[in-house]
Amino acid sequence: MSSVTKTIYNLFFRRSATIALSVVVGVFAYERLIDKTADYMFERRNQGKLWKHVQSQFKMPTDEEEESSE
Repeated sequence: MSSVTKTIYNLFFRRSATIALSVVVGVFAYERLIDKTADYMFERRNQGKLWKHVQSQFKMPTDEEEESSE
């Protein structure tokens, strides 16, 4: 085996607890990557249609404006 594979084996696969920890960390990182990618794709596809993009077009009356109109 090469030195790189020996190092990887000694760090991650020598004990079952380390394997389990590596799997848990890998799954968490993978989930975050998929979540961020899906959010990015959704926002790019719906650019200009989401509330945060069109919110400035709808002016909400302030308390002072409501009182003066009564």
